[in-house]
Amino acid sequence: MNNNVSQQIMTSHAHLVLFDGVCNLCSGWVLFLIKRDPCAEISFCAVQTEQGKALLKSIGLATDEIETMAYIRHGEVFLRSTAFLEMTKKLPAAWPCLSVALYLPKRVRDWFYNLIAKNRYRIAGKKQHCLIPSDELKSRFIEWNTTYR
Repeated sequence: MNNNVSQQIMTSHAHLVLFDGVCNLCSGWVLFLIKRDPCAEISFCAVQTEQGKALLKSIGLATDEIETMAYIRHGEVFLRSTAFLEMTKKLPAAWPCLSVALYLPKRVRDWFYNLIAKNRYRIAGKKQHCLIPSDELKSRFIEWNTTYR
């Protein structure tokens, strides 16, 4: 997959989450977001897929050791704690209140984020295969969207 396709994917999805598809914690976060995004504005891509690896590479991240999720909003890339907190702005109810933590120093926020990220498999476990969405959700996942294949 070339960089032009990665750019096409990023520009055609206003809200795109790149996540570790075999991580139970990460997959749980994706399902949590889906449940709270009734207008289906957020799209998802597991970093283990061909498209996910190409997207990681296009934003300057390694494709072998995944230690962060990425949130791409209108082409702007957010990583680690900033990604998490920026995503909460899209959620209903009181969830956007968490974004007040963006005022904390990034180094402090990312220290906590990295602690969880490095231990995520120990905390929540790991699957043998990436999250496979139900038929009604497949259109929200880049790897199941045949437009880019």
